Amino acid sequence: MGNTDHLYVIYSESEFKSEGDGAGGFWSVEDGWGPLETATRFSREEMAVYKLPFCPALDALWIPEGAEIDVQKHENGSEDARQLKWFAVTGRIPGDNDNCTIIVECTSRQAAMNALTEALWSKAESHDRAQVEAEHGAPVWFVSVLSSQTEIFYEPL
Repeated sequence: MGNTDHLYVIYSESEFKSEGDGAGGFWSVEDGWGPLETATRFSREEMAVYKLPFCPALDALWIPEGAEIDVQKHENGSEDARQLKWFAVTGRIPGDNDNCTIIVECTSRQAAMNALTEALWSKAESHDRAQVEAEHGAPVWFVSVLSSQTEIFYEPL
């Protein structure tokens, strides 16, 4: 992209894992998913206008260029290499009328969605999970997933 202030790359854990040998996982505007060496670097200004690319797991995210070292550790098999982020996840069990929002710190969008799923189903007394999934195609309908590098605070109105 631009020639100055390249601060971020796009990373997808699912694309990384789908290649098996670490050949994928990083987005290149010219080449698509590939290794870190070919990843396009984006400035903050470019991030504001460039949409995250599609991947089937919907887990593409922006990683600060300084975090690339951590991602490289992840490539080498280190489990603690991934950055923690804050997520506010809103959704409901299909058939319910009220949404629920949780705020959680975890390593990925999918992990945050899983946390809401487990929180909702741990309290579900009048639902059969298998029946809901069969009828609606998912155990939870997600309304929004917001993420932040800093803690998200909830203040009731």
